[in-house]
Order: sequence, then structure tokens, then C-alpha cells
Amino acid sequence: MEGAAESGLIIPALDVVDLVSPAMTAASMPPHITLLYPFVDPPVPDETLDRLRTLFRTVEPFDYVLDEVAWFADSTVYLRPHPAQPFAVLTRRLVAEWPDRLPYGGEHGLDPVPHLTLADQEDPDEMRRLAVQAEPRLPISLRADTVWLMEGTHEPPAWHLTTKFLLGRRP
Repeated sequence: MEGAAESGLIIPALDVVDLVSPAMTAASMPPHITLLYPFVDPPVPDETLDRLRTLFRTVEPFDYVLDEVAWFADSTVYLRPHPAQPFAVLTRRLVAEWPDRLPYGGEHGLDPVPHLTLADQEDPDEMRRLAVQAEPRLPISLRADTVWLMEGTHEPPAWHLTTKFLLGRRP
């Protein structure tokens, strides 16, 4: 898949950019919680964008807290959002609408753990440093009110924002 264009749906968390590994931000992907990746191949059709707008209008914005540093094995350090349920519900709704698009290609099951990655597959000492650096900042209160459609590749600068969707019905 190297070099092939992809898309993904994320909830950005720009307030924590200073906690995320420089390697993560070098790919032009902001700190975020992934809702559905990979999504459809770019360019995303207008009909799909309309379906996304309709779906996201039915979801009210919600508050959450990043309050725990956690690990997937020893290869990924992340912040756990609480409550996690709203993220999981959004992912399930997206998969129900696009059943051929499984989170992470189905690699982690149909109900992946909502998370904000601080570092992935990096030097273990650097990942531990990031985890220790994040601890005193917790808890971090955030609001999910926007979903971003990101498109790009795995080659830096890889990703760019193509569409913002507001959650809920707004005037």
C-alpha cells in the first residue's frame, strides 16, 4: 500500500500536539482519535461526502477526557479517552453505513480500542519519555465537535485535510 492514496475519518485533538511524537506530526497527521481508517479511496465522491454530512448531523458534539496513558504491547503508546463509547458508536455507525470498510482493515477486530496515539513503532526509550511527559498533563478535557476527512499516503508529508464535518445540527 506504500504510496497509494488513502483516506480516513478522525476526530482531531489539536490541544495535545506537543505531547505527540515528532515522527507522528511529520506525516502531517494531527493528534486525533481515529473513527474509520482506511475509508474510501480518494478522491472521495460527492455522494459519499453527502452521506457523511447526513450521518454526522445526527450525532451531537460530546465532551471527553484524555486521562490515562496506555500501551498496545510495547509498540504503541497512547492516551485513552473517557468515555470511549461515543467514539466506538461513531465507528460502528460508519461501518454499518459502509460495511466493506472495516476499522484498520479488520486487523484489530470490528470494535477497536478508541485511542490517541502518542508514538508508534519508535525507539522504546523515546516512547517511554513521551508517556512520562504526558502523565502530569492528564486529565485533558476536550470536545468532539468536528470530524475530519484526511487523505494521503504513508510517505511524508503524507496527509492533508480535505473536508470538515460538524457534529450535530447547527444553525
